[in-house]
Amino acid sequence: MRPASGARPQLPALTGLRFVAAALVVLFHARGMLPSLRDNPALDILGSGYSGVSLFFVLSGFVLAYNYLTPDGTGVTDTRDFLIARFARIYPVYLVGIVIGFPLFVRDLQRSGGNAQLLREAPPITALTVTLLQSWVPDYACRLNCPGWSLSTEAFFYLAFPTIGVWLVRRQRAALLAFVVVCWAIAMGIAFTYMRRNPDHFTEFTAASRADWLGMVKFSPLFRLPEFALGMAAGVLFLRAPQAFGRYASTIGLLAAASIVAVLSFHDRLPYLAIHNGILAPFFAILIMTLATGAGPLAWLLGTRPLRLLGEASFALYLMHLAILSYATKALEMAGMSMNTAPWLLIVTLVVMQVLSIAILHFIEEPARRAIRSRLSRKKRAASVDTPVRNEST
Repeated sequence: MRPASGARPQLPALTGLRFVAAALVVLFHARGMLPSLRDNPALDILGSGYSGVSLFFVLSGFVLAYNYLTPDGTGVTDTRDFLIARFARIYPVYLVGIVIGFPLFVRDLQRSGGNAQLLREAPPITALTVTLLQSWVPDYACRLNCPGWSLSTEAFFYLAFPTIGVWLVRRQRAALLAFVVVCWAIAMGIAFTYMRRNPDHFTEFTAASRADWLGMVKFSPLFRLPEFALGMAAGVLFLRAPQAFGRYASTIGLLAAASIVAVLSFHDRLPYLAIHNGILAPFFAILIMTLATGAGPLAWLLGTRPLRLLGEASFALYLMHLAILSYATKALEMAGMSMNTAPWLLIVTLVVMQVLSIAILHFIEEPARRAIRSRLSRKKRAASVDTPVRNEST
């Protein structure tokens, strides 16, 4: 599937923004593993890094709409080709993440219930994870390479994309704006209804909270769809009027970024589940739309070559970071060292992780994507047509 008019201009700032979203999640998990980081007030904002997943969802909806929808009412052109492109985009690196995380998964099962639990739970969890279905089962969503749950959720988004896209491109501007509001209201309605009903009987909700109903709200593709759909609507609005913000685009983008930082800075005073499930989604959408114009210092910075490279490698970074942090922590422990007492070791670990992600991009992700699309796609695209897909976020 491709735009009727051919490849659209790349949006380099959004590639850099992908790295920012991934970095938020990576640093959130690093902070959670190291008491010295958790106790540092200057790093408290990292405690809201889980919001990077919500940013991923909005950004993914926007970029897919930008690359694959036509604003003239015809919508998408080839659903089969689109799904093949999505599979080629995510699955090779997703599989690498599963392989890297599998030994940790086995270890955790054996520790919690021995070989009996391993034999009972490993097959169904592995099967659902390999087939991108784990986010439909809350207890399994975060068991085998936890970051992969969002890819399971994205897989459902991809299936829903052609239908939602056709409906969106036939709507007028006012209806699209109303759709954005409705999507945000639904996302918040789900989060606040859960907090009010409290079916899992928590005394407080935090990032460490675990329960079946909470897992459903956090991971279920149906409950996270509003964030993705909101991003799609923003993408259609941008296609219709890319200069809608005019000469104020840069200023509006900086204000949106400042608002996001302000909310995340006070995350401990706001409902955790609301932040996790998209309270910032409208601000993310505004930021994305202004960055897509390429105007202003923030768009310039995110569109620089180094940040574009980091953004292109961010998919691999996101999928493998939690496992690599666990391996590094154990290796250092065996050597009598700790990232908790020597922060420079964390910096070295993060640098090594980034280098690995770039290597995976060049030696696994890109070759596998080209091979899959060449073999399965009905339309043999030239590299220049495939390039805009690199803007996409998972």
